Amino acid sequence: MSELKAEEVAVNKIPIWKNKIFWIVSILLFLFFASKIGSSGVPEDIGKNYYDNALWAFHELNVAIKKGELPSDEVFESISSNVRAVESDLSKYSDKEIFISKQFMNMLMGAGEGNVSRVNEARANLAAVLEVDENY
Repeated sequence: MSELKAEEVAVNKIPIWKNKIFWIVSILLFLFFASKIGSSGVPEDIGKNYYDNALWAFHELNVAIKKGELPSDEVFESISSNVRAVESDLSKYSDKEIFISKQFMNMLMGAGEGNVSRVNEARANLAAVLEVDENY
């Protein structure tokens, strides 16, 4: 038998784009980034406008409560008009939106009464539903 030398052995190198693993990894990466780019950050069953208003009110309430004050009239009016709208026609709102409305009322009532446990419970519930940190 004759010995083969390294120069005599032909190595067929396949371009990387012809490899199946390359395409599988590429598709997985594409799907991952597409899901991150396409997500709006709004939890399911909550309208975008409703969510944005709820986040604003949640933030303003947190700031006021940390300062030991009642929320501004603008925040109070926004929340109370929202609660009235939700209670007047429950069929227009999802279960999450109804729950958010009730928790805002609990938070306001707790702040007005000085009931810290009621405020903290409502704050935790709102943070969970809005998918933000309690100190947002």
